[in-house]
Amino acid sequence: MDRLDQKLEVAGRACATLIELVSRPYGDAVVTRDATILRFVYSFETTWKAAQRVLNLYESIDVATPRAVIQSCWKAGLLNDEQAEQIMAMITDRNLTVHAYDEKLAVELATRIPAHAALLGFWLTALRNRVGREQKP
Repeated sequence: MDRLDQKLEVAGRACATLIELVSRPYGDAVVTRDATILRFVYSFETTWKAAQRVLNLYESIDVATPRAVIQSCWKAGLLNDEQAEQIMAMITDRNLTVHAYDEKLAVELATRIPAHAALLGFWLTALRNRVGREQKP
């Protein structure tokens, strides 16, 4: 398995675990909420890094930060204006996760994560489509 396939596979597994968790009702369960926040972090990280690799190999774009990767994905047509804007906002939430010990902030983050999960799934599908890889079940 080459590095791109590996990055797409890891991102796919990460996003699948996030989507599986946000599809469950968790009410006020702090442990589940915190697990959701953690899964969001690693799903975001693996997805932007897979996007970075796709951009490098298929678009000859060499960028090193999440913001630059998102902007380049938008320019390459992998994301539309609204999606790129929403993923840029997702970076803020990703950065806020280090403060999830703050109960109010953790609750706010958790309410936004289902939308983030759906968008990460879309982004990953767009990456796979760009490189001609079928999504594995």
